[in-house]
Amino acid sequence: MNAPQEAALAVPTDLKPGTPFGSGIVVSYRFEGTRPYLLIAAPRSSDLEEVTHQDAIETVKALTINDVAGWTLPNRGEALDLYEILRPAVEDNANEPFVRDYYWTAAPYAGDPASAWCQSFTTGRQYGSHASTHCRARAVRRLFI
Repeated sequence: MNAPQEAALAVPTDLKPGTPFGSGIVVSYRFEGTRPYLLIAAPRSSDLEEVTHQDAIETVKALTINDVAGWTLPNRGEALDLYEILRPAVEDNANEPFVRDYYWTAAPYAGDPASAWCQSFTTGRQYGSHASTHCRARAVRRLFI
């Protein structure tokens, strides 16, 4: 589980999915244990393309957007929220928040320690993929309320 990140700003509790906020896009309100948080996706312009799982983890961890740090890869539940809420309606539309492709999650694949979970933004399914596979990656932030 990722370490909680404290909010550096007041977090409204009435933001709608897709709203720009906190150097990204509002995805959903979630809970880590009993602590509520707002899930923010980095903008599409920050997508990593064709990276291994380890490269995705390291690059996202070092990411700063508009002087905001604290980004990480989404866990599996968050990745599913990203798909369900922000999935692309049409193929290859630059105005869509996501590309129809595979995106890494932070979650290792339990069946093979050399693999991790990916979220398909075409089918909505999650797949275990070898960590050396090249997929896209999108950073997220957790703003605790």
